[in-house]
Amino acid sequence: MAPPAVADLDGACMPAIVFHTYAWNYCGDGVLRAVRGDGSGRLFSVTDPRWRTMPGSGIAIGNIDADPAPEIVTCASGGGACFSSPPTGQLIAFEGDGRFKWLSSDSRIVCGEGTGPALADLDATPAQYGGSNYYVFAL
Repeated sequence: MAPPAVADLDGACMPAIVFHTYAWNYCGDGVLRAVRGDGSGRLFSVTDPRWRTMPGSGIAIGNIDADPAPEIVTCASGGGACFSSPPTGQLIAFEGDGRFKWLSSDSRIVCGEGTGPALADLDATPAQYGGSNYYVFAL
């Protein structure tokens, strides 16, 4: 199980806690969820089976498209294979309100349990960069 990520997702100056849940397999079939940091309720749950996550992978939150709101990037469910080599999941991104944004299609970009994306602005431009398993790529 990966640690949660914390960020202000909706501009309300209240941190949200973003995390994966799963029924029995932390290597796949996860549901991404967010709750308000003050305990006042749920923000979203991504329950569409097409956008399942890998609960054993990390979560990165950052603004990857230059709009005012942050996005959430994590590993997509890779079919539930634990500790596969190479990892089997693609990167998946969501808007800060939980709506699906994109699924990576580059076969070199994979992630899985025990790994996860990282986000950074490496060159002080509006373009954001992400990384997973030793790769760095423009988002």
